[in-house]
Amino acid sequence: MAKRPPESLKETANQLAHYIANGNKETGKIQALERKLLLNRAPSSANITIKKVPKPGESVGIWAPARIEGKKYYTRDEKYKQEFNQWARVHEIPPKSSKKRIVYLGESVSRGYLLDPFYTPASVLEVLLNSKPGLLQAEVVDLARNDLLINDLTDLCSSCLALEPDVLVIFAGNNWVNGFSFTEDLAAKIIEVMGTQNRFSSLKPILENQYKKMVSSFMKHAAGLSKAYQVPVLYVIPEYNLLDFQSSWVQQINTWPKGETGTWLRLKDEIQTELGKGNIERAEELSHEMIKLNQGNPLGYELLARCKLERELFPEATKWLRMALDTAMFRGQNVPGCLTVIRDTLLEEAAKYNMTVVDLPEVFSRYQRGRPPGKELFLDYCHLSVEGIQVAMTSTAQKLFSILTDKEIPGAELGEKAPTPNNDVIARAHFFAAIHNAHRGEQPFDILYYHCLQSLNKSAKVTHLMLNYSEMVSYHTTWCLSKWCKKMFESGEMAQFPNILQPNNLYLMDIALVDAMAAALKRHGIDIEPRILKLRKKEHSFLNGKINLLESYYHLASYIASYRPNNSYYKAFSPQSRFFLVTGVDNDVELKLTYRVPHPDRNLKKEKVFLDVNNCFQKELPAFDYWQNFTLKVPGQSLKDGINTITILWPPNICYKKDVKNGPVRFQRDLMNQMMYPVYGEIYRFEAKRVEAQDIR
Repeated sequence: MAKRPPESLKETANQLAHYIANGNKETGKIQALERKLLLNRAPSSANITIKKVPKPGESVGIWAPARIEGKKYYTRDEKYKQEFNQWARVHEIPPKSSKKRIVYLGESVSRGYLLDPFYTPASVLEVLLNSKPGLLQAEVVDLARNDLLINDLTDLCSSCLALEPDVLVIFAGNNWVNGFSFTEDLAAKIIEVMGTQNRFSSLKPILENQYKKMVSSFMKHAAGLSKAYQVPVLYVIPEYNLLDFQSSWVQQINTWPKGETGTWLRLKDEIQTELGKGNIERAEELSHEMIKLNQGNPLGYELLARCKLERELFPEATKWLRMALDTAMFRGQNVPGCLTVIRDTLLEEAAKYNMTVVDLPEVFSRYQRGRPPGKELFLDYCHLSVEGIQVAMTSTAQKLFSILTDKEIPGAELGEKAPTPNNDVIARAHFFAAIHNAHRGEQPFDILYYHCLQSLNKSAKVTHLMLNYSEMVSYHTTWCLSKWCKKMFESGEMAQFPNILQPNNLYLMDIALVDAMAAALKRHGIDIEPRILKLRKKEHSFLNGKINLLESYYHLASYIASYRPNNSYYKAFSPQSRFFLVTGVDNDVELKLTYRVPHPDRNLKKEKVFLDVNNCFQKELPAFDYWQNFTLKVPGQSLKDGINTITILWPPNICYKKDVKNGPVRFQRDLMNQMMYPVYGEIYRFEAKRVEAQDIR
């Protein structure tokens, strides 16, 4: 039996009938009433499917139903204890009151990552909705969860209806980049297409079709729930930090290469040279050539956007930056972000099902007067700053006022009511943003320094966190065993950053991040550089007489580069490998290297492997497809006191092997990964040893 409409809708229906019968031309009011009744282009039952029907007694996220004094509450279930810090820090959800109830769903951006639990979008939204006490009284039930995937969001949309929402707000789309599954046929089709001349332009519509089907299926489910339970849906489409989150070197690896990488690298150097000279037109021409060579690489689009920014052509810059983001569909490793195809499909489906939309790309563009959104609105790639949350939730509140009260409230009037957290919370958010940008994005020094300096400018209380962190990561010790880690967690200030610990036992020195902290602290009169230099040399220079440069401390600068399908030796998925050697300048250093270029089908006689130390010592090595041992000496005068950078350049012009075979999905996916990220070089041993003098062997 269909659910009977609530009595409260009768008045709305009568009011709508009155407007129409009298020829009222106030379109905004009529549309608001239609939305409330779900009459405006409401889909027929034949076009609606509900994937999962809510079940009595079912949990909602981590909250299970419980009877307290005869009333139905939802309380946190201890069996989900390990997930508690991923959700709102709320022990129980009370029964619905006389207030309008907005149930708010979404991912980490809607959770308020790096500001949560002290400041969240849901809490800001609730304040804004209650800023007009004579007009609306509302409560926001915060069901946003960090790392929420589309399938879990689908289930949550169903189960949350037990909370009797008046409106359902969904703020999601960043975690859908790699959200659909690969069938055997799809994997084989992708492999086949990428062997053709127009590889990326042929692959793009195939992948976009998968995204469209995934998003359409979800929106059809949400629309079915909306119609069946007569609950309006408001969808908030996320935006990306287009201006100030750059692709990392991992994203800049040429995927699916077909021998163009050498030319691509040359163009990259030429463009950067032309930009340095101020030759913008020439840099633009070269950027177009770079994009044409490999359309799956974001760097060409980013460099072209930089040219447009130099000329203050902001709409064009935004277009190219968004195209850079969209290359994520061609890669297996990405940071979260809402692709254009996801956004466009959400807009199309929302219009079909009469869902109200807050399109943050459009909202932020108006707010920025056409400039691409950057670090003022974001803390990293997609998580919003305080200002970003205020702008986003002001627009969301405007739409909710229209749905719930038929009133249009000016954004400027609402924005004045948006709360702001205290400076300590903002300071910690910037400090954690610096860490997150380093670990998940390997962002350049200037971005890390910006967040460190903003942190200290907001509150001096964050100083001890920076000091403890810089000490912790400079030791050759697992963080969880460090007294500095214990101090940070005992301070109670780490609640804003639940993902601080090292994943998969991967250890970093966090060189760029600690250097950024040191520079920011120095601006505030605290000099830790001598201490850090001394500590790095003590902990990382020639332990037991030598340094194993294949240890993660000495070749990982972030966690995004940790993909290693064979941990028995180092694999280079880029034509450039980088290592960090901690030493002084008083001795020569002996390097022992066992390596190969694993391409027996290629003629490697004319190919070379180049080893560079600090751009002042170079060594040319032969390229072999079998393991070879080499020992070479780096003179002390080529070394710096502290961190030295060793770069190995592998022969760049490799092609992936097109070898389609019938097999299970797992095999096809393995084959896809090999073709997407071919190996340029492999290292079995790379050791450094301090010596007095020794001939090059």
